[in-house]
Amino acid sequence: MIHVSRFINVQNQIADILNEWLDQVKSDLHNYGKVPFKDSEKIGSIHQLHCVWDKFQLEEKAGISWREVLRKYIYKAIAPIDVRSVNGKSSASKLDYDNHKDDGLKIIAVGGNTLSRGLTLEGLSVTYFYRTTNMYDTLMQMGRWFGYRPNYDDLVKIWLSQDEIDWYGQITIATDDLREQIAKMKEAHQRPETFGLRVRQDPGSLIVTARNKMRTATTINCPVTVAGHLLETPRLPASTKDLSANMDLVKKFIDRLSTEGLPVDPEDDRTRGNYFWFKVSGTLVSELLLNFKTSLWHLNYNGKGLSEYVSKQYNEKVWDVVLVNKGEGIPYSESIKCGQKELVINATEKRKVSIKNSTINIMGTKLRVGVGGCAQIGLTKKQAEGIRKNRRSDSGKRKNVSDADYLIKDRPPILMLHFLEADYVEDNEEKSKYPKFLTAIGVGFPDDETGTKTATYRVNLVGLSNWIDLDDNGEDEE
Repeated sequence: MIHVSRFINVQNQIADILNEWLDQVKSDLHNYGKVPFKDSEKIGSIHQLHCVWDKFQLEEKAGISWREVLRKYIYKAIAPIDVRSVNGKSSASKLDYDNHKDDGLKIIAVGGNTLSRGLTLEGLSVTYFYRTTNMYDTLMQMGRWFGYRPNYDDLVKIWLSQDEIDWYGQITIATDDLREQIAKMKEAHQRPETFGLRVRQDPGSLIVTARNKMRTATTINCPVTVAGHLLETPRLPASTKDLSANMDLVKKFIDRLSTEGLPVDPEDDRTRGNYFWFKVSGTLVSELLLNFKTSLWHLNYNGKGLSEYVSKQYNEKVWDVVLVNKGEGIPYSESIKCGQKELVINATEKRKVSIKNSTINIMGTKLRVGVGGCAQIGLTKKQAEGIRKNRRSDSGKRKNVSDADYLIKDRPPILMLHFLEADYVEDNEEKSKYPKFLTAIGVGFPDDETGTKTATYRVNLVGLSNWIDLDDNGEDEE
């Protein structure tokens, strides 16, 4: 299946190109499939197929040599394959599975939204998927294609752009969170309609909104549940000025901790080997959240909204603050002042970083800054072990423990400061202008068990429409 555009004209052009290519492959296999091996390897399409065979070690899995496959089977397997364009201008009967019950229907389907609106590709094994949308509903409908064919896991291949990988990662995180919320709802004997309201408050729901539903809307208020959540900044502005301002801001914040927080002895097991302060004022944290610059389009984090929320709900409460000093990166090149002391970060956190659409993207698919479980910092080892021990499913098997599990009721809210060694994945000169070290933050709010505490994000939908494909209304277009 090939799905790269919702425009019918583009789909048909791709289908024509594929038809020409497929005809050439069939011709090469028919004419040269049984010639001596050294001669068949000179044919480009046959050599490419051989490379795929070797790359995935199919001889070992199939128990048959490439030469035998080439001579006896591969042409017979490919000959029935047909390229079909499936869209609003073509007939759905092109997927006529009922007429091929004996021999099976073998096609390369090229299409757009029509493929995702109720049509199923039986036995799908290879998917080439590229979309400029990041709407949850569109991606989840199309996600049902992947891995559709059971017992053929070794043959299923999915080709995605990095953007789509990131968004499916975000959807996975949202789905896991949904399961956790359902479990908590069950344990607390809450009603489903109460839980439903909490789900609809997720900022990701904004992406579902298409332009034809937005009308003349400009700015909306979006309430977001923060209780029991660790919110991070994996998307930063690709501006050297803003990145430098963030670094200076975090350093000044650390310097102020000498008078507005109490340091914890490094030997205390709550620190896990990191710099740690407690009883830090909410006002100081609120100022940092307000001024720390992030990408506008990481909708789960909104500094202004969180700052206002902290000022109203947590301003009188004290905070834990962690400066992470354990990672796989190189030492930070400068010492950091904290009053009269100078702190040394011996090991920064090394992260893969990409640059796209004026945004620094940290950690790609994981949409994370810190390592999993970092929210346990601030708890004693006995507390953390107790949480892990109690995380068992109904069948008695131990579940993975998320950061949300460590944000237990009655612990102080926690602010995490990260110094990152940026490993830029782009192989070009553009990356040379960006700094080697980046700073990012995370903020965790303890669970209040009811999950009713929310922060309000204000989101500009006009700007949002310039970033995502809000015209994608689910129909194939000319």
